[in-house]
Amino acid sequence: MQLRSFLIVLPALLFLSACAETLKLSELSGASTTSNGSSSTDSLPTVDLASERRTNTGLMQIRWSASAFDGAGVTVAVVDSGIDVDHEEFAGALDPNSYNVASSNTDLGDQLGHGTNVAGIIGARENYKGLVGVAPNVSLMILKTDRNGTIFESSISRAFRHADEHRAPITNLSLVSNRDLLGGTIEVIRDAMQTGMLVVGAAGNDGLAEPSWPASFASFEGQGAILAVGSVNADGTISSFSNRAGSAKAMYLVAPGENIVTTSMEGNLSLASGTSVAAPFVSGAAAVLLMKDPHLSGADLAKILLTTAQDLGTAGVDDIYGHGLLDLEAALKPVGATRIVTGATVDSSASATSQSSVSFSSSYNSGALALALQDTLVLDEYDRSYLVSPVPGLKASDLSLLERWATRPVFGFRQSEVGQSLEKLALELRFSESQDAPINASLTHEGANGLVLSAAYGDLAAWNPGLDGSFKTNSTLQNNLTRLQGPSLVLGGALPLSSHWSSSVRFARSLSLSNEQSSLDTSSFEVGLHYGSPMFALGVSGGQLQEADSLLGAELTGAFGTYDDERSQYVSVQAQRSLFAGLELEGQVSLAYSQASQPGGLVAQQSHMLSTGFDAALIKNGLLVEKDGRRDRLALGLAQPLRVASGQAIIDKPSARSLDGQIVREQQLVDLSPEARQLDLSLSYGAFDTQFNAGLDLMAGLSFNPGHVYAVPELSLGLRYKREF
Repeated sequence: MQLRSFLIVLPALLFLSACAETLKLSELSGASTTSNGSSSTDSLPTVDLASERRTNTGLMQIRWSASAFDGAGVTVAVVDSGIDVDHEEFAGALDPNSYNVASSNTDLGDQLGHGTNVAGIIGARENYKGLVGVAPNVSLMILKTDRNGTIFESSISRAFRHADEHRAPITNLSLVSNRDLLGGTIEVIRDAMQTGMLVVGAAGNDGLAEPSWPASFASFEGQGAILAVGSVNADGTISSFSNRAGSAKAMYLVAPGENIVTTSMEGNLSLASGTSVAAPFVSGAAAVLLMKDPHLSGADLAKILLTTAQDLGTAGVDDIYGHGLLDLEAALKPVGATRIVTGATVDSSASATSQSSVSFSSSYNSGALALALQDTLVLDEYDRSYLVSPVPGLKASDLSLLERWATRPVFGFRQSEVGQSLEKLALELRFSESQDAPINASLTHEGANGLVLSAAYGDLAAWNPGLDGSFKTNSTLQNNLTRLQGPSLVLGGALPLSSHWSSSVRFARSLSLSNEQSSLDTSSFEVGLHYGSPMFALGVSGGQLQEADSLLGAELTGAFGTYDDERSQYVSVQAQRSLFAGLELEGQVSLAYSQASQPGGLVAQQSHMLSTGFDAALIKNGLLVEKDGRRDRLALGLAQPLRVASGQAIIDKPSARSLDGQIVREQQLVDLSPEARQLDLSLSYGAFDTQFNAGLDLMAGLSFNPGHVYAVPELSLGLRYKREF
């Protein structure tokens, strides 16, 4: 069968008196049947799903993709010439409130074929029969408006009243009038829009600079719920026959309208062109949006479709394309800034998603926290809901094996002496891989009474004075808590109490001198008591780490809550034992207690935490050489970076919204202790030559379960050269 252009012709004498009331269907250009020519008693050939979706080429052009949002539960009123009720593509699609408003009966038969063409683009079923509509599960409320091929304006009024009474949220008007509509019809359309209806009108096929009525109603209608739709070809160029945007450009967009496969009479599929074809693409897209977010009004739907349209022609909204080409993929995405609601309704207090972040150090069970925070609800500018997965970033607060090795002093640091024999001054500059503190500096002074005073800048490894003013050249250990502080300004000292006992004190304040300031604001205070003899050394130190906006390296902002002046008390025990043949055994254990203030966001509550870490090393001094100023050392180390041993947090996140704007929230209790335990095994060798004032360090290490998560071992290799001057 051939689908012809349709122009409603009035019966000559019988309807002359009603001439002022007639409208016409927006014309469809000549079309050809694409099926096998079967009649309505035959079935369309069965095709695979991919082929069925490719048949309607306009779907690709508007960036349609098959999804769960198929228009189910949404009704689109099709004000047109009826429908082929026996067509396979409409099986189960007709709304029970469909009606013949022209003849006041339930006869929906389509004498012209126009309504059948339009309905297929909106809602042809996904049934392996050759065609898929934009909203393949939508309900089609067919409102037949012609009688014997003639459409009267009074039928349009009755159609809108019927659609409004039965709460159809979207109405498709693929018809035009060559004159303004009567005031009564305008009022009916306006009333429908004020109750929340979206009206989609074909712009007309006369190649004019302005849309025809009723689409031209969009040029001055203040409700913002009527769209005028023009036609473009497959290249996105305005169709020669399509009326342009003109004065209706603020409410005008375009859609595919040339050579589109759609449903036709007698159960067939046909090619069709015209703004009548373009308009139902927009109506179907609106149904998809409304299924996803049923709270949207007609005005909301119109704004979203206009805002997300792909710009064509002159940049911005222009007189030809208006806002541009319908883009369903963009329309389904959030519009404007998204926010995370912290209360019980969409109007509750909220934080911008862009200003909300969460980052947990690897000391925490970051995997469980990430899982608990998955599918958090965010709302866009139109209160549309989206589930996102803000996975916490693993922050290197607990440094990697290679980074921890790199912060230690190069073996064999030789002190420079200035002044009298009883007063010693040592200055050291060291380069670091840290971007925040590329240069570490320390100045140590030992007075006549044995009092050692030290000032340093850099990581806390830059401050490690011995009682004689020199650095502890054999130390492989560093308190786990100091690694959380980053680049710092450090002041401290040590005082001998007896021949074997001494005390120490240290204050450190985070301070970054780089262009990119460290986000952590921390300070610490530590005191220690130490015992030393030629064969054995023991030290006990305790202190407090104070973090202004973090806790053990974890940071929260915006909707996730806030850490405020968090404090951790810690104690560390160090021991060193000389064995035999130059062997030494060193070890350190750290224990920290942290009590979190209540963050009050998605991380709603957090209990106290106990954290542990340890280092141990077996050291051989003078492995190859130890004479004439040449020394070397081999060390086998085993360490566990700081790890939360016990603690819990409550995650309170929004997960859904109801039609009336209520927010559904979910709470989950999360164990903060990581499931795995990181262990670092390392072998390092260092050598130093005082004659050339140069040293070399090498390291090979293997980290098991890096980051305290079950993972393949991580290999680390390091090489470092030092030159004194």
